[in-house]
Amino acid sequence: MTNEPIRIAQMMTDMNFGGVEMVVMNYYRNIDRTKVQFDFIVLEGSTIPQREEIEALGGRIYIVPRYTHLIQYEKAIQKIFKENDYKIVHSHMNTLGIFSLYGAKKAGVPVRILHNHSTAGKGETKKNIIKYILRPFAKIYPTHLCACSKYAGEWVYGKNTEFKVFNNAIDLDKFKYNEVVRNELRKELDIEKKFVIGHIGRFCYQK
Repeated sequence: MTNEPIRIAQMMTDMNFGGVEMVVMNYYRNIDRTKVQFDFIVLEGSTIPQREEIEALGGRIYIVPRYTHLIQYEKAIQKIFKENDYKIVHSHMNTLGIFSLYGAKKAGVPVRILHNHSTAGKGETKKNIIKYILRPFAKIYPTHLCACSKYAGEWVYGKNTEFKVFNNAIDLDKFKYNEVVRNELRKELDIEKKFVIGHIGRFCYQK
């Protein structure tokens, strides 16, 4: 027996300021890290603005070749899986997760989670083509299926497939109304007497 926490390999694509990164980091900040730890496997070219926080919380970051260089990608992730003896790999790469979970299966990882965070969206033709091509293979390599919503799960796994819904979690205290902060920010931005509509996220169909 060991007192070391279980380490879970979190498979990411580009780790920048995207929504998936924020969701995973929210989970990471709030779990009991004496029992469970996260390591992040991210693609080359990521800015990784969360690096300092991740390392302060006890996590590790591994940078691997992009999946467009598939042979190099598979060699790199399988090496990391074996060296760290991960028992759980959690892929947040949507339909691209078949590449990371194939590597996990080859490396002998017993628990392989595919977590789908999206569907096909208008105006993303190239991404949608890839998603539709890979979607039939989504259930081959995972041992557990997850999604951010019922719709996202049914889109990738099918309506007659069991999967677990993990609703995106946020810290509500960070978004409580504060009149003082509101007034200070409106003054700073010179919008004190203006009607403002705010949007956080990409201007795309899903958002």
